[in-house]
Amino acid sequence: TTQRDRLAGMRLLVSIDSWPADSEYPLGHYVRTLGETGTKDTETKVLLQEFRIPCEPFPAKVLACLPPADYKIELEPGRTDLRHLPVLSIDPPGCKDIDDALHCIELPNGNWQVGVHIADVTHYVEAGTAIDLEAADRSTSTYLV
Repeated sequence: TTQRDRLAGMRLLVSIDSWPADSEYPLGHYVRTLGETGTKDTETKVLLQEFRIPCEPFPAKVLACLPPADYKIELEPGRTDLRHLPVLSIDPPGCKDIDDALHCIELPNGNWQVGVHIADVTHYVEAGTAIDLEAADRSTSTYLV
């Protein structure tokens, strides 16, 4: 390639278009440069591509499903307000979905109460909405540490 010097030492994303039966090599085309080989950012991009982990920004139709910035939680019948407990998130720093937490308090009898708090996403996400479909497509959160 005429760009050999510029691309040497870089991680590239290519797409294989075909692999003729009489050829030792596949035919394909350049998609994009991921970055310099060996850097944390580049190798992270490689892992995301290799394991097909969705990492694109959320589309506008998904963001439109979010509540407004000034959203206030209101206690609803049938739901218990636990804001008086010392609840701490166990999600890693920088995560996008703070939805797992614990609390631990000493009871009057000397025993300890440990509470496991998992967000009730289904209370806030309506089935079939853009955000629900996107969540189903992405399936899970992935943390590269």
